Amino acid sequence: MNQHKWYHMLRGTLYPLLMAVLGLVLLIDPDVASAMLGRLTGWILILAAISAAAYGLLSSPVRIAPTVLGVLVLIPGIYLLADPMVLAKNIGKIGGILLILQGINGLLQLQGLRDFNLSVGRSWIIPICTLILGVVLIFFPLSASRLVFRIMGLIFLLLGILNLISRLLANNNRPLDQRPDIIDADE
Repeated sequence: MNQHKWYHMLRGTLYPLLMAVLGLVLLIDPDVASAMLGRLTGWILILAAISAAAYGLLSSPVRIAPTVLGVLVLIPGIYLLADPMVLAKNIGKIGGILLILQGINGLLQLQGLRDFNLSVGRSWIIPICTLILGVVLIFFPLSASRLVFRIMGLIFLLLGILNLISRLLANNNRPLDQRPDIIDADE
């Protein structure tokens, strides 16, 4: 088998299998994904801090702003490596605050429409739901993170299985002389 055929075989079978396995991992233990994302973000921040500090110190003349920025970015990077779940906790809380502000803004806009004697109908449902979702995110940030990663896991699992089935069906529908695993005796 030449290199081109190996590539297509790997792409057609290995990638969907890896996607399905990743989906299972995310479904079974979504905290692993949160921790990996936190650690990855920590390493990215540390590398960015080192890069900024090196640029500031190695410049001629020495630049203070990039050096200070490098030190300031290094602190959250080290903190994320020490406690990677802090990212999932805080992103949920920040998202909750933003959703609460969006819900309040929606309700204030509806109140403004009422002041002009315009009918708002059932338009208050979305701002109220946004407020409720924001409160839930503030009080249960890790549960929201787990739910998001579980949904991603389900999507990855389904996509992996469907891609694998599609690959197998596409291979079975080819004529026998065009299948990659057939050795032609005439060659």
